[in-house]
Amino acid sequence: MKPFSRGPRRLLQAVSLLTLVGAAQAGAEPPTAAPSTPPPPAVPFDARVARDTVLFRKAKPGDDDVAPLSTGHILTVIKLEPAQTWGGETSPVGAVQPNAQSTFYTLLSRLEPLRPGQVVSAAEATALLSKQLPADGRSWCQRFTERMLLPASSGVGKAGALIYSSSSDDACHGYMALVSGTGKAAKARALPRRGPIESIIVHEVPGGGPPLLSVVEALRGAGISGSRRTLFSLSRGTPRELLAVEVATDKLEKDTRHSVASTVTFNPSGNGLDIEVRRTEMKVTLATGAESNKTETVKRYRYEGGKLTAAPASAKP
Repeated sequence: MKPFSRGPRRLLQAVSLLTLVGAAQAGAEPPTAAPSTPPPPAVPFDARVARDTVLFRKAKPGDDDVAPLSTGHILTVIKLEPAQTWGGETSPVGAVQPNAQSTFYTLLSRLEPLRPGQVVSAAEATALLSKQLPADGRSWCQRFTERMLLPASSGVGKAGALIYSSSSDDACHGYMALVSGTGKAAKARALPRRGPIESIIVHEVPGGGPPLLSVVEALRGAGISGSRRTLFSLSRGTPRELLAVEVATDKLEKDTRHSVASTVTFNPSGNGLDIEVRRTEMKVTLATGAESNKTETVKRYRYEGGKLTAAPASAKP
């Protein structure tokens, strides 16, 4: 009987072990799958720049030949490219069009796909802006229409957007409009024409106050060149100019050049923005390049509730 007495004991031990393993597995939490990024929509589709990014000339990103682009701009993704790594971030790359004339590339991880009807389409924006464009060369000017999705705090209305011409051509530059709605309900309000637009940034304000619109435009004229940054309050859908700053300008004055360069920084604070403007001004003798009358000034402002207030300025001769 001895040979048979060990068999049932071993069988019982094996059954008990299987029972314990099964109980442990039953009590354990099921394994969780690693979160995956949803696939992008079928091309073409519109996407909002969800965080500041750069546009590349080639599908393989590099640090050379890049153009910065701020949050809020709308791009049409026309093609998907393999994943690439830039700035320590790996993501599929999209061929994108800020306007019908230009094609660039950027990381899809920086973009937020938009639903149809969430923002005025490229065709709708072009048709609305075309009402301001001159008849002469209109078809060419239309190719430079760009879009920005505005925050709800702008007061522009549902699907509020800013549309503008990014062209530097004499006939096409500086046209802007605010748009509410999409499709047949889309309505545009023309804004005063600016110089050739170099960049546009919409600064959202903590607490949901009226956003601040920053427009940099090129300056053109007899003996003057450079660019100027103008700040607007977007309150109740009506832009109100608050401040103009010479970003970098040169003005010829006989045998000297009057040069101005400024940097502007924006820092969220409380329910507003703290703004600092550092300005350097000097005269440069054309014949020798000698600098004179150099001054540096710092001005500070507070933007809150759609209003801009100034703090005392400091000067450094």
